[in-house]
Amino acid sequence: MNQQPQSLPTRDQFMAFFRDNNSISMLTNDDKAEIAAQILAEDAVINNHRLQQVLSKYNLSVHQVVMDQNSAPIF
Repeated sequence: MNQQPQSLPTRDQFMAFFRDNNSISMLTNDDKAEIAAQILAEDAVINNHRLQQVLSKYNLSVHQVVMDQNSAPIF
């Protein structure tokens, strides 16, 4: 029996899922890491402000971040 391919969620559906804590809690830590890595690989523009937001959200700190000529962090 041939199965129809599943359609991808729309942007609005994806963002609703992403913003819902109950939905996100269904993902494993590996799932979350894979999603984050894919997003960063596609658009690796992380400026200092965005980095500080992420670090703050997770109560993390970085002693020193070196920025390249485009103001992107180098780890």
